[in-house]
Amino acid sequence: MAVADVGLAMRAMGALVTGKEIRILLEKYDSDRTGKISQDDYINMLAEIDWKPDSPDEIREAFSPFDKSEDGMLDLEEMKHVLQRIGETLTPEESANFVTMIDNYGDGFARMNDLTNLFIPPSQ
Repeated sequence: MAVADVGLAMRAMGALVTGKEIRILLEKYDSDRTGKISQDDYINMLAEIDWKPDSPDEIREAFSPFDKSEDGMLDLEEMKHVLQRIGETLTPEESANFVTMIDNYGDGFARMNDLTNLFIPPSQ
């Protein structure tokens, strides 16, 4: 697998990994800088990810800086801008997927409740 595809593949599997976490894993598993990792290395990388789901309070706390009016409405453009500022540059495909996942009403905002539901799996 190309290292450029690792983050997208992990996120597609539901892993909430940051760009920094991916870079750290790639330093370990692509130490020779070939630009590719084996299937075994990818599986080992997945094993190092913390898959523990966040609590609703942790999710609200993480997204509250985007809720400037404190009404549960989160501006998506502001969220993308902040992610870029902290080093989480999204590809156009990731950006489109991000908006599609959280802008349920097509108005450029995400609702805090929708985000909480997105990041917390339903009880079995």
